[in-house]
Amino acid sequence: MTTDRVPCQKKGCFATFEANAPRAEETRHCNRGGPDGGHPHRWDLTAWKVVTNTMEHDRG
Repeated sequence: MTTDRVPCQKKGCFATFEANAPRAEETRHCNRGGPDGGHPHRWDLTAWKVVTNTMEHDRG
């Protein structure tokens, strides 16, 4: 099974995150490596938007 992925929306980040079947207001994180994890993105019913500039671990 293939998971759809899209680029991180944070400028300068080349990581990706899962884009398949988002729910309203769902938050996902890019797969950027390192101790800080990835940038959070939230689905606004039309597109993924970066939530903050802070990186967090993807716990989903």
